[in-house]
Amino acid sequence: MALFEPETNGIATYRIPNLLTTAAGTVLAFADGRVASSNDSPNEIHCVLRRSTDGGATFGPMQTVVAYPGRGLNGASAIDSSSLQDPATGRIWVLFSHSPSGVGLFNSVVGTGFGPFGRRLSDEAGHLFSVDGAGVVRDAAGTPTGQQADGTMIDGHHWYHARDNAQDLMEQPTVFLQTVFSDDDGVTWSAPIDLNPQVKQPWMSFLGAGPGIGTVIEAGAHQGRLLFPVYFANAAHFMSAALIYSDDHGATWQLGETPNAGRVVAGQAIDPATSDVGAANLTEAQAVVAQDGTVQLFMRNHLPAPYALVATSRDGGAHFGALRPVTGFHTPINQASYLYDRGKTVLLASHAESATETRQNGQIHLSRDGGQTWSQVLQVEPPTMGFGYSCLTQLDDQRFAVLYERIADQTDWAHMRLCLKIFTLADFSQMEETND
Repeated sequence: MALFEPETNGIATYRIPNLLTTAAGTVLAFADGRVASSNDSPNEIHCVLRRSTDGGATFGPMQTVVAYPGRGLNGASAIDSSSLQDPATGRIWVLFSHSPSGVGLFNSVVGTGFGPFGRRLSDEAGHLFSVDGAGVVRDAAGTPTGQQADGTMIDGHHWYHARDNAQDLMEQPTVFLQTVFSDDDGVTWSAPIDLNPQVKQPWMSFLGAGPGIGTVIEAGAHQGRLLFPVYFANAAHFMSAALIYSDDHGATWQLGETPNAGRVVAGQAIDPATSDVGAANLTEAQAVVAQDGTVQLFMRNHLPAPYALVATSRDGGAHFGALRPVTGFHTPINQASYLYDRGKTVLLASHAESATETRQNGQIHLSRDGGQTWSQVLQVEPPTMGFGYSCLTQLDDQRFAVLYERIADQTDWAHMRLCLKIFTLADFSQMEETND
């Protein structure tokens, strides 16, 4: 079933699946609506959603969850969404990255975009100002200018029109990690909430969501903790994956340590703030939580090796042990999705099964020992069909679903479709070999 078709609803391409089944049984299918082209940021990208209230049989019309002003190939973005539902409150959280017009991963400037007096702004001459929640404009020293900003947005940036002298002030050209939430099962959504002041470090140029889903720790010392995978870059654009977590139902968030910290690659001990070892990049990640509260973080691996990397945390995602390869199947340098079933007895992994850099041959592998070995496999599409990013969910006691990027022509990724496949554990076949 194709849920998002290219060149529909005024949008050129849909990418980056994010699939969540709520406690009420509603299925929320999120995507990037890449309006002008299939490009990453900078580009006009909206976070869009389709809802199903009949267990994934049918889906309603497309909703726009977040869209910033700023049109075309240089437009503003709400990109790479991830979702979770807090079981204690029922609130649904969506994490994403906001890039102002003209800003993407590789030209995002170092810093949080915030100073001691609020969001950092500049005028057309580059002079720094700030504006606080009450709209008070201050100069770089923190002295009030006597201006009041009205929050007007122009051309994809947060432009603040200073009413007292008709001056326009622009937000800093850096990436902002943001959330929105819904308390009515995804029907309506809050305004974006900035997380940079809490979790983006001053040395980071980029901080983005690990697209797919977040998760919740349901047992152990950190019961109730909300977890979202993220990845970040330093000034040299060297990237590392980690988790952000909340122990107060999303009111505040903290950044955990990356498994890259202290890792030795090419004879260098990695410092995520200063290193520049491209082979050690760890980017888009997904987390799963075992029955005892142990967290595993599965990460996109940029080493020239066809497998993902995984690390384990026993303190709720704040720190991780050593990295190890995920053996039993191949993955190119590509996002993948990982999901425990509700009983925490079966771990699923959806990915492109490829020992080269070709994103094709979509498969779902099954493990009954927490990912130590992988014993069964489900073919999602014919092996020659292109298969990009994906996201897994459990629909009910028996059924699961995967939302994935399907590419019929490997030369035409701009016309991919986001397709939904529903399956059960009975659909899996025994693997001939359980490990490499």
